[in-house]
Amino acid sequence: MQTINLNLVPGKVKPVVHSSQYDKGRTFRCYLFDGSTNYTLDGTETITIEGQKSDSHIFLYSVTNTESNYVDVATTEQMTAVSGLVDCELRIKKGDTDIGTANFWLEVEKASTENGTLSESDISLLREVEDATESAATSASDSAEAAAASAEQAAAWAASTAKKLILWRDPTDNGLNWTYDPDLPD
Repeated sequence: MQTINLNLVPGKVKPVVHSSQYDKGRTFRCYLFDGSTNYTLDGTETITIEGQKSDSHIFLYSVTNTESNYVDVATTEQMTAVSGLVDCELRIKKGDTDIGTANFWLEVEKASTENGTLSESDISLLREVEDATESAATSASDSAEAAAASAEQAAAWAASTAKKLILWRDPTDNGLNWTYDPDLPD
């Protein structure tokens, strides 16, 4: 996990957090300082991360851990959607009062596959997968049709057999019995 030091006193050099385009959930830790001393959160603060991407769109996210001298920030899809330097600010508030802000850069490295064309070797692999999927679907459909035909045959046999069963009472024990007579008509 990358760590940076953020100072609530303006005028310090902005630290840089490194990330790749489309990174989501990459966590970095920001240690908080007020000048040369640690700044410890007491749990009553509201903390946000704000930033403006190189496409001029902004984002704003809440930070949830607020009881220490650091905060952990997980990148979101929007924070890393555009490559380039993102000007970010960690803002600490208590109620309506701004306690302070600390600025840093989020350097978003361009994704290597953005707007690329799929290589021919990959296209052939995709076609193989597509063909295998189509073949499996056809096989499953054929199996389902065969199962349905078999079920129809079993139902017809059961109906025909049921017509040839005779219920009779045994005079010796007065019990009911079934007898199958194949010579009875369907």
